[in-house]
Amino acid sequence: MQIGQTYNANVHVVVASNNHRTIQLQSESNDRADWIHGFQADMGLDAMSDALTLWLPQLSHGSAAQLDVMYRHLSALGVALAEVCPIVPFPSVDPRRGDELLFDCRSALRGDVGDERLNVIYAHEGDPMDVFHSIVRMENIRREVFSATGKQAVSVLSPSGWRMGSLGMVLAAMALNLPLLYVETIGYTTASPLPAPIDAPSADRKWHIWVAGSPYAV
Repeated sequence: MQIGQTYNANVHVVVASNNHRTIQLQSESNDRADWIHGFQADMGLDAMSDALTLWLPQLSHGSAAQLDVMYRHLSALGVALAEVCPIVPFPSVDPRRGDELLFDCRSALRGDVGDERLNVIYAHEGDPMDVFHSIVRMENIRREVFSATGKQAVSVLSPSGWRMGSLGMVLAAMALNLPLLYVETIGYTTASPLPAPIDAPSADRKWHIWVAGSPYAV
């Protein structure tokens, strides 16, 4: 986006996804967390050591280990991890997927979710703007509240899992200058046999988002 603004170039993001996969992939992740390049914001500065941190991780199947790595990373920074608010897909092709993810990841979240459903963001599985608007509304309210108290607060986003939700989180980070914490994927494995022939079915969902630039000549 910065290149688009500097050179007055148009920047597009095109994302496609399918509801059902012919090959079940399992990711192999790094053993440490890091900030996505260009999305660190003020994290790491001494001024942020006392900031009340809200962590918004996107849940996905098999992500418990990555969540644990990111949780320990935030704790090692010495930040005041005030609350954890996971993001799960709903509505979804599988209506129970969100509840299953909360159950699978409960140990990695250290029980911070508990039984209080107000601490969960339910975002449409096929609409990146749903999670985008949810994060924007929450962050604007937090900034208004904490500005009145004189306390500093920060929201840390961790996109992973379904593509549409990740796209919405990245757009929110760009709009509000929020930090993005992730665990890098270093490879993939699969226990399912490769189909013969390997086909590429048409996408069930397609999104084209204009990120930067001028859509019309002036």
